[in-house]
Amino acid sequence: MLLQERREVFCPKPSSTGLSPKELPESALYNPDPIETILQDVHDHIVPGTTHWQSPSYFAYFPSTASISGFLGEMLSTGFIVVGFNCMSSPGTTEPEIIVMDWIGDMLQLPKSFFFSGNGSGVLQGTTCEAIVFSFSPWLLLQTKC
Repeated sequence: MLLQERREVFCPKPSSTGLSPKELPESALYNPDPIETILQDVHDHIVPGTTHWQSPSYFAYFPSTASISGFLGEMLSTGFIVVGFNCMSSPGTTEPEIIVMDWIGDMLQLPKSFFFSGNGSGVLQGTTCEAIVFSFSPWLLLQTKC
């Protein structure tokens, strides 16, 4: 099915992803289903229960990944299958991110003290949840007077 033919879904079904346990095999398959069957199952059972973050009418979370460059970057990143959370684990993935973060700092006209290339630095968080918890840590320290 073409993207233009897809109906946008903004809110998943309240209590179900649309896939009932009765519709699944009782155990894992020994032989794979044809790709056409798999894609039809995704269309019929997964898509109706999915909140489409990348819809142009959905204004939350991470709209920057809806671009072609965001898609291509994600595809390349996933294709390498690396854990790039620091320079020791994967300098080839974290070093370009550091450079791009300096570019963004420059575009935002931040003081050079915020830049990796200056006296500043940063922490690459593995998930959004980690980033949120980390961003609250100074406030939490002030509240607990540690």
